Amino acid sequence: MQVKDFLEQLCGGIREIPKKHHSLFYALQKLDVISKKGKIFVLKEGYAIGELDVVREDLIFLKSFSPAHQKDFKLMKSFKGLASGDIVLVKTISKSTRARLVSILYCPPMQILGYLEKIKGKIVALELKSTQEKPLQIPIKARQKALSSLPPHTVIKVDMRNGEIVEVLGVLEDERIDEKIILSLYHLKEEFSSSSVQMAQSFGDSVFSELYPSRKDLTHLPFCTIDPSDAKDHDDAIYFNPQEQKLYVAIADVSEYVSKESSIDREARERGFSLYLPHKSIPMLPRELSENICSLKEGEIRLAFVWEITLSSCAKVEKSSLFEALILNHCNLSYERVDDLIEKNKTDNIPQNVRESIEGFYPYAMKLFDQRLKKGYTFFGDEVKLILDENTALQDIKISVEGVSHHIVEEAMLLANVESAKLMQSLKCKGIYRIHEEMKEEKIFELLSAVRSLGYEGKSKDIHSLITSIQKWAKERGVEKEIDKMIIKAQKQAVYSSENLGHFGLGFEIYTHFTSPIRRYSDLLLHRLLKEYLQGGKKLAYLSEGIGAVCKSLSESEKRISRAEMEYKDRKFAHWAREHIGERIKVSVIDTQYPILTQALEKIYGARVVLKDKIMCEKFDTFEIIIEEVNLANARIFGRIND
Repeated sequence: MQVKDFLEQLCGGIREIPKKHHSLFYALQKLDVISKKGKIFVLKEGYAIGELDVVREDLIFLKSFSPAHQKDFKLMKSFKGLASGDIVLVKTISKSTRARLVSILYCPPMQILGYLEKIKGKIVALELKSTQEKPLQIPIKARQKALSSLPPHTVIKVDMRNGEIVEVLGVLEDERIDEKIILSLYHLKEEFSSSSVQMAQSFGDSVFSELYPSRKDLTHLPFCTIDPSDAKDHDDAIYFNPQEQKLYVAIADVSEYVSKESSIDREARERGFSLYLPHKSIPMLPRELSENICSLKEGEIRLAFVWEITLSSCAKVEKSSLFEALILNHCNLSYERVDDLIEKNKTDNIPQNVRESIEGFYPYAMKLFDQRLKKGYTFFGDEVKLILDENTALQDIKISVEGVSHHIVEEAMLLANVESAKLMQSLKCKGIYRIHEEMKEEKIFELLSAVRSLGYEGKSKDIHSLITSIQKWAKERGVEKEIDKMIIKAQKQAVYSSENLGHFGLGFEIYTHFTSPIRRYSDLLLHRLLKEYLQGGKKLAYLSEGIGAVCKSLSESEKRISRAEMEYKDRKFAHWAREHIGERIKVSVIDTQYPILTQALEKIYGARVVLKDKIMCEKFDTFEIIIEEVNLANARIFGRIND
């Protein structure tokens, strides 16, 4: 367990103190900031532990690990020597967001990425992805002679505490180092510890049914997986019995292999999620699990956690049950094959019993979708997939719009998630919910003002009818995608919480994540809780301790992963643009404040381009520009209007 991981759990409550953190724990006890509630150690009220965000010496914020602290604290005094990422203990000021520094608990290696540039005859290191107009110079100990032996724009990792060069990643212009840059910038890693890999390998490749006599044997049912055509980790499968109106949602039983506080579990919790790049995935679990024994491969018997859900003729849940089972994936299908089956009646060698299952559930899925939209929302969804060559250079872009296959999968998974959340309420412990709070009043006003400036004239009594009315208006004017982005931006972000607050976007009073334990730690954690509940619940207190802090940590990890995936795409777009300086592309305005920000509508569809022109324009205006300049360090593309 890492220092940060331990302190996060301590803020939420922890039963056992790992030996490697005894000295840190004793130091906190001497400061009289630890209390014991029953068998649980927890940080006393009035204190907070968290990571620092150092803007300036006189402007330092603390992001608390405690789930009870929703806002950042501001340190009351100026401090020299503190750095972003330092973990500290503070005394909070009652009824305010100010805090006094008590103690520095941990200073992680302060490493930053830079690139070499020659300025006034001297080779210096400039901060990569700097927020300043002029990149900051990074102090390094290396001599000019040593630096001159490296190519221009060499990307280096520097330890800011001693000025030493820790790693040389490669040359900025070489696209093959983009992956290294992203992993370094967002503190992510691909390799697993040898102990985790060995443990994962020990489970083998096959499941032997005779070893699991207490599980329901559902291998005769024609389950199928529906995933992207290039997917390697299949964590959900479905089967629908049209005669009995029963839906079976089978999810990979990862918790059977990954127990709490095992080496795999600790690494999975630290990662939080799998990272998906255009050319590869970096999994949350070792590939020996995620792409092998846990993955619901076609023709292979697998352990699964299964929801059996009986539906009425109008797609209402009549009854449901959750149990451990053995299943067999009879057919691995892509979204495209299922779309062709439903829309074009193309069987494409799909087994008849699998076809009957999919075709039987389709009308129920559409009824579920329609019911959900009475309280929730749906947003325009198109996926921009980058196709890279062997050197990870952008070769092509494929844009796919969600089809009926997505509805089939999505509604089945949503059902399982809602039923899991309902069952979780029966637990006599804190759970893990996926919450999405309602829009704030000022955000509703800002959204309404923005769309009225674009011509919207509708009026509505409540927020649901307002949003659906705006969406209808946008669809009629062909700006559905752009307006949906504005609506999403106005909303709060969905997060994980140990308390149920409902899900505004989906329109559910209660919701959680159950269906993706291979790629989301939240789902694995939930599986453990529900399985323990079904087996008597003796270990629920142990399995749920510190769950509030874990929820907060996972919400932060989710943001980090999302930013990393987005920035990798931005870097690919920037490299392409650098090779096409002077080329014309069509763009649409997405932000009218100077400098005007546009988005490409062709060639590098979705790429953001900053306009150098000072012009008057409206949101969604489209025109042709010329690519004029590219900043590879920041992955920014600049253009001018083509006169």
